[in-house]
Amino acid sequence: MKVFLGIPVAGETGKALSQALRTSLFDTPNIRKVPYQNLHITLFFFGNISEQKQKELQSIFIPLFASRTPFTLTARGIGFFPGEKEPSVIWAGLAPHPELVTLVQKIFAALGKKESRPYIGHITLARLSGTIPPEKVSEIKRVLYNKFWGKIPADTAHLYESVPSPSGPVYRIIDTLPFEGEEGYG
Repeated sequence: MKVFLGIPVAGETGKALSQALRTSLFDTPNIRKVPYQNLHITLFFFGNISEQKQKELQSIFIPLFASRTPFTLTARGIGFFPGEKEPSVIWAGLAPHPELVTLVQKIFAALGKKESRPYIGHITLARLSGTIPPEKVSEIKRVLYNKFWGKIPADTAHLYESVPSPSGPVYRIIDTLPFEGEEGYG
């Protein structure tokens, strides 16, 4: 099973992102839009793992997340991976937040891993199969570069399984990991 750890993006922010994806900006055959129910902030991608490994991860992450205090993230702007010249992913950005960076560092430490590159918090909006015209990339950037998408409560993470389907992956929640720290939102 292909598994990843993420914070769900729903509510008004998820609706704003989905609404943008329904505009003519994203009406290009090579753009595969992420459906509302799949919007999330990836914290760690595990890839293909066994059911036993999944259970081990749950035993690591339940106490890690239970000790975290909820916080609020701000979604703003648009970006492209690996870059604007030949993008393969279009994403909505997140304002830097020290709690998100700390959380990702704690996840890597709990797994005994080192980050190979700096973490860039984002919400994948679309994947590109092939290329899109540079003018389309420029238009998306011009219209959405500083767009405020909304606030995201970081109070729960999910361990997701990515299940392939003819219309694109379906993200099935394997486990819900609430942030149960005492101090509230920051």
